[in-house]
Amino acid sequence: VQARGAEIGRWLDGNRSEVRGLANLNVIREGDFEQTAEYLQGRHATKNPDHLQLYFADLNGDFITSDGARGNISHREYFDEIIRKGKAEVLTNTLSSAAGGDAIIAVVHEVRDFEGRLLGLMGATITLEMLSEVIEGMRFGKEGIGMIVDGTGLVAAHQDSELRMQLNLLEARDYPGLQGVGEQTVAGKAGIEEYRTPDGRKMHAIFAPVPNSPNWSVVYL
Repeated sequence: VQARGAEIGRWLDGNRSEVRGLANLNVIREGDFEQTAEYLQGRHATKNPDHLQLYFADLNGDFITSDGARGNISHREYFDEIIRKGKAEVLTNTLSSAAGGDAIIAVVHEVRDFEGRLLGLMGATITLEMLSEVIEGMRFGKEGIGMIVDGTGLVAAHQDSELRMQLNLLEARDYPGLQGVGEQTVAGKAGIEEYRTPDGRKMHAIFAPVPNSPNWSVVYL
């Protein structure tokens, strides 16, 4: 499980590097919103298949995505962290996409012009379905199930789509013992705990943190 956590960490690092590279392209740093929109839409067909869309947002929070959606994200916590608090990059916990309502995570990086002035942010969205495909592709054993829990205790990746963004380990009253697992995962700890399913089955949860994430964990059930 620790090895799978490290694997997810490397996958996230690859996504961070890709978004950082986009944020440093000359065409983006020139600061022309419509030119950026044209560039992103031209990239949509050849973007990383892990990404639902690429997007740029200016200092007011107005955004354009690679598939042509527009809107405003000034209410988002990660917008505040980059634009107002000065963070260079942010990996979010689970969100609903402002562009289409999909369940996503976002990888976001600041954009600065050639003189170093902040212009906005560049981001890529990754659906929880794609994240679940990543975790399903890892080998955990013959009978176990792997999942990713974000830093709030919410299930972000699981083979059962009905549990994604629906089950929070910290509030899992129908799963006796699972709250203790959640308390440890959001604290960034690794360990093994027992819990029971709503129908009384005894289960083991083996969990380990995902490096360089906002206290995500890989959990093997």
